[in-house]
Amino acid sequence: MGWSADKRGLIMSARKKIDGANQLFRVSYPTMEVSQITEGLTSYSDLSIAANSDYAVASQAILDSHIWVGSIRDLQNLKRITQALDNFCWTPSGQLVYSSTASGNTDIWIMQPDGTEQKQLTVNAGVNGSPATTSDNRYIVFISNRTGSFQVWRMNMDGMNQTQLTYGSAKTYPAITPDGKWVLYNSTDNWHLWKVSIDGGEPSRLTDFVAATPSVSPDGKMIACIGRNESKRQLMILPIDGGPSIRKADFFGWLSRIQWMNDGKTVIYAGERSGRRAIMKQSLNGGLTEEPLNLDADELFDFGYSADGRSFALSRGTWLNDLVLISGLNQY
Repeated sequence: MGWSADKRGLIMSARKKIDGANQLFRVSYPTMEVSQITEGLTSYSDLSIAANSDYAVASQAILDSHIWVGSIRDLQNLKRITQALDNFCWTPSGQLVYSSTASGNTDIWIMQPDGTEQKQLTVNAGVNGSPATTSDNRYIVFISNRTGSFQVWRMNMDGMNQTQLTYGSAKTYPAITPDGKWVLYNSTDNWHLWKVSIDGGEPSRLTDFVAATPSVSPDGKMIACIGRNESKRQLMILPIDGGPSIRKADFFGWLSRIQWMNDGKTVIYAGERSGRRAIMKQSLNGGLTEEPLNLDADELFDFGYSADGRSFALSRGTWLNDLVLISGLNQY
């Protein structure tokens, strides 16, 4: 923030919502009236105001990220498909469900893996993301903050009948059991694991310890998640009803999606070891293998194998940073 030359107001970088982009605002002094100067999906920070108060310089950050798709036999030559943010998922029928700002808002879309038949499923209803689908291709479960805090929602595959499933403190990382009856998720206040019926109702707590980014095994009997041992993260395998872990292993990733292989004997996640980024394949019998990823300078946001095990997709991108000169501040 910075004072205007006449000390009758402050220009500041701030946000109205915790998940929104930082915009520039003027706060008059001493009346404390607030007026917004900039808007949109671009985030502004590091503000400096000129002596005449009519100009300012701010740093501007824009996330440039896309979904890439290709064969599991050639992970080094994936094809860039479309603009997308953070988490996505495959449907059982081989489509991709993802978040995009193409509409000017963070909404959920669905498309074929080659980028055709793109359809917007949520429309200007807060920030929407982290989709997961039921195995019968009936529902998409996702996270939305349209009612205030981020909560778990459910909708039909065509976007109809959008229904809130959870309430209270913020939730994230929904995962669906193979029978389509339960949704597992994390509460963001303590990262404990909970579940709620796909039809809604009273939730049940599965753990009283950190168990982040849950993923249910193909037979519906186990949960893979990320836990903690003091300051270190661990890969944990829990029984489906929660409680103490069955198995633990070293975890070489960040807060990444975990996915089970179809055989139910191996879990995979995105990680880094010895300075090399890769898909880590952790066998339940203790073996760990790595499949390198060539991401250049990009960050990896999410990844996933198709239901038939033939295709692979990931979302990757980078932050573009610029200095922006803003004029006409005296009119606010």
